[in-house]
Amino acid sequence: MLAQWTERDQIGRGAILSALSNTLFDVYCSDSYTVKSLWNELDQKYNIEEQGLEKCSDCKFMRYQMVEDMSVAEQTHEIINLEHALADAEMKLPEKFLVLSIVDKIFKS
Repeated sequence: MLAQWTERDQIGRGAILSALSNTLFDVYCSDSYTVKSLWNELDQKYNIEEQGLEKCSDCKFMRYQMVEDMSVAEQTHEIINLEHALADAEMKLPEKFLVLSIVDKIFKS
């Protein structure tokens, strides 16, 4: 029973490790990880859904589109709020990029 569990654990670890970049592989290739502990640690650190504000704000900012039924001032305010959320998550955008993004979004609408 233990031999079967060990074999399945090694297969699972191998499958996960083979999907990682070389840098992450070097970090997580230690035999001290079971497949479950490896999965849980990677899930906790890198799962997009769990990263909340950072990933959410990043995606919202990049995908933001101006709409006809709101004023340009209101929408610009929304974009600036998204930029503040990114800055709070230590993802500060250069001012030039922010201005060019707003101008680009205005002219696309």
